[in-house]
Amino acid sequence: MKYSIISLSLLSLFACSEENKQDKPISIEVEASVIHPISVQEENLKVSGLVKSQERAVISTRIMSEVKQVLVQAGDQVKQGDNLFVLDTQEIQAKVNQAKAMVAETQAALTVAEQDVARYKALLKSNSVSVKENENIVLHYESILAKHEAAKAMQTEAAYWLKHAIIKAPFSGTIAQVLMDAGSVTNPGMPLVVIEKNGAKAIQCFVDESVINKIKVNETVLVIAGEETSKATVISKSNSSSSNSGLYEVELTVEGNKQAYLLGQTVTVLFNIKNSQASVWLPKRALVFKDDQTGVFVQDGNQQAALRWVKTGLSKDSLTQILSGVMPTDKVLLSNNRLRNGVKVKLTK
Repeated sequence: MKYSIISLSLLSLFACSEENKQDKPISIEVEASVIHPISVQEENLKVSGLVKSQERAVISTRIMSEVKQVLVQAGDQVKQGDNLFVLDTQEIQAKVNQAKAMVAETQAALTVAEQDVARYKALLKSNSVSVKENENIVLHYESILAKHEAAKAMQTEAAYWLKHAIIKAPFSGTIAQVLMDAGSVTNPGMPLVVIEKNGAKAIQCFVDESVINKIKVNETVLVIAGEETSKATVISKSNSSSSNSGLYEVELTVEGNKQAYLLGQTVTVLFNIKNSQASVWLPKRALVFKDDQTGVFVQDGNQQAALRWVKTGLSKDSLTQILSGVMPTDKVLLSNNRLRNGVKVKLTK
């Protein structure tokens, strides 16, 4: 009995100890330093742009089939009419052969029916056959003729699909992307390859909703690509924001030395708009990336780390322009440890 009391006492002490541990919350602190965004007052509005082909085509197929051959790769130069993809034609070829056989069969029957119609027409004049017998022969001929026309239509359709089993370049240009490999199965409308036309180049950029109405179509702006500065003309601007982001697309055509611009190159566009607001810049090492999104950690009022998603613009040396998501007064956190949303922050000098 004495041992039982001692055991119960030990268990009670252990339970109380565990209970006390659970009552005390475990707090984690992460050491971090604070930087303030750099505020720069620009004379003109600067945005980053992307050089692209003024004419590009996303080529797809109209049939469901297996890709037998991929004849091009990204960067290849092709001419109009060049073969790009070859699809499996076994099933379509079988339909072509079947349609040909039906055309030949109905053609033979049609020839015989035409002869019968001519013979019965002559017999009817000599009253050797009745009117009813002549009508039956004519109806038989019309039936064979309809079957023959249907067979020819089937042959035309099968040949049409057979033609589309070989994907050709719609114009001369550069292969920008190859989206399917040999052995893949295509569906109607599924993209196979992206081709961009040589020569005509355009610049695509996005501007904030506060300035889109200040940009005019046909106005001249400056474009900087490396050490090359050229004029460009605004050829279009969108009336709706991209993915409801508050950014509007503007497209420009390049003037001057077009050879200085490469497809896919990032350039700087200077619009003739006075910047009423200073641009915000941050060191690139302050950015975090997750699921194709860019963010920064800032310190909130509770001395905790808070993740903010941002939209970035130009890059220069070790700095990146922040278009939205961060204000000049925000305290941006830098840490060698892994910051998380809501983690307590211990500031270091």
